[in-house]
Amino acid sequence: ETGCDGVVVGRGCLGRPWLFGDLVAAFEGTGAPAAPALREVADVMVRHAQLLGEWIGDEARGVIDF
Repeated sequence: ETGCDGVVVGRGCLGRPWLFGDLVAAFEGTGAPAAPALREVADVMVRHAQLLGEWIGDEARGVIDF
């Protein structure tokens, strides 16, 4: 319809990793899935902090940078 060849998500997914599921639903025309529960959001935040600490090599620094 629009001639668009792609979409750049960029910073839109920072803090909202479920955005990709929302985008898939939008492109498929199925409607947005329900927003994640607070527990899911908290679990994702904890996991991101853990992964950042592993990547940096210092858990405390990872939490600070998070």
